[in-house]
Amino acid sequence: MKLWMCRNCPSDATNGASIPGYKFYSEKPVCPSCGADRANPRHAHYIGECAVIHFDAPDPILHDRGVNVAACDPKIKIGSSCDGVIPHFGTASRDAVTCQACMETEVFKRGVEGGSTLRAK
Repeated sequence: MKLWMCRNCPSDATNGASIPGYKFYSEKPVCPSCGADRANPRHAHYIGECAVIHFDAPDPILHDRGVNVAACDPKIKIGSSCDGVIPHFGTASRDAVTCQACMETEVFKRGVEGGSTLRAK
């Protein structure tokens, strides 16, 4: 499945903001909220593919930089290419992560309340 964003629909932000950018996972670029379809030339510019950004857990020894490993799958190396063309993206900032599988990991959930980095105990 790919990550898409519909610019016709508001985001699903929980802070009450109504900004464009509803993100959804789907095989086809059709918004489940409004029905905008990228295959339709009239809707094409409203549906865009998003880059999947993995969580690369910060290491306190490395000044909170990640170690180039995705939280969702240790076999995914950040910056490496799975098909020779597209690299895997990663960040130690929890606010920038778009990978749903990474967001469901314990290492992602243990982040500091109100902050973006993870501290080792």
